[in-house]
Amino acid sequence: MVLLVATQASHMVNIGFTMVVGRALSDAEYSILQALLNAVLIVSAPVLALRMVIAHYTARFIQSGRTQEIKALLHYWNLYVLVAAAVILAGVFVARGPIASFLNLERSGPVLVMGLVLALNLYMTLLGGALHGMQAFRWLVSATFSWAVVRLVCAAGLVLLVSATATNGLLAQFVATLVFIGVAAYAIRRGLRGATGRGEPLPDTIPYFWRSCVVLVSYAVLMYSDMILVRRFLPGDAGPFAYAATIGRTVIFLPMPIAVALFPKVISEGGMTGADRRMLRRGIAYGLALTLTAVAGVLLLPKLALLVLFGMEAPGTEQVFLVRAVVLAMSPLGLAYILMNFELAQHRFAMLPGALLIAVAYIAGVALFHDTPRQVIAVLACVSTAFLVLMLVCLPRDASR
Repeated sequence: MVLLVATQASHMVNIGFTMVVGRALSDAEYSILQALLNAVLIVSAPVLALRMVIAHYTARFIQSGRTQEIKALLHYWNLYVLVAAAVILAGVFVARGPIASFLNLERSGPVLVMGLVLALNLYMTLLGGALHGMQAFRWLVSATFSWAVVRLVCAAGLVLLVSATATNGLLAQFVATLVFIGVAAYAIRRGLRGATGRGEPLPDTIPYFWRSCVVLVSYAVLMYSDMILVRRFLPGDAGPFAYAATIGRTVIFLPMPIAVALFPKVISEGGMTGADRRMLRRGIAYGLALTLTAVAGVLLLPKLALLVLFGMEAPGTEQVFLVRAVVLAMSPLGLAYILMNFELAQHRFAMLPGALLIAVAYIAGVALFHDTPRQVIAVLACVSTAFLVLMLVCLPRDASR
């Protein structure tokens, strides 16, 4: 409940960010901002695998009373993060022109700021994973809420007082990420005072990282690549689609705190207990209730969502259709996220080949069918449903005890 309430408070602040930039930026600038933010989320998907690794093994160390090993785990992965951040910064700087060209951008400045955000996201994820595994939920939501508030305040100041550009929206995210890192680092240092343990060797965390990486990248492609694909194939429709996609993701984010809370509570090395199954059922029930309520609200009042978020007093028929269609197409991904986190927490990867295949099918489907936004949405609906079915099929049928 702490996570659910506090995360929804952060969610409301994030909606405030959307309202500010959505109203201040032109259609073209807003679509650029959304495309680059979504690119950050997709490229950061392997980094989310790092969060899963840190959260998984941190929870296991706490279960066995080996909290000293959490420090060793963080030091071990810090070197990889440092190298990856340097590679990302260098790669984005060198490839800024081709990236801008691919997304039909006239300038490369926003791409460079995106690179800075990507590099900092590595440390944000590393520290967030430790708080997650420690079940330091109050500190985790404090860091997340601070991130959301700082991003909103900075964005408002930059786009309203300096210039209404996608670059300034990205700069706000950069500053907010710095704040998250500061709060999380303090919380971890405080939480690991008096850590205990025997200084045992760390388990091999690399296989878990790479398997989680494939699954999370596949999910990220389904969740976030729509704007990148539309900017690529249908740049003229990118503005209206961006508004619909933002509302769709706002709905899908609602049940995600349930997955965050569930993960460290059902950690295992592959087996599922009766208690795990009961906790999963509760998580699914809460997730369904939130998702169905939000989807129904948007389907009934799409114009209200557009008015509140973007100030559209009289949206056209096509814009209203896009909102309803995108929300329906994305809706299976909310429940799928809970099931995916449950499987990753329990160290099961039967869904890996199927997840990868569905992600490839999404890209291939849009590459073949992209004459109109409706075709893109139809492909998204098919693959989202397929991903949810895959997660349900891969669940074990019987608890081990």
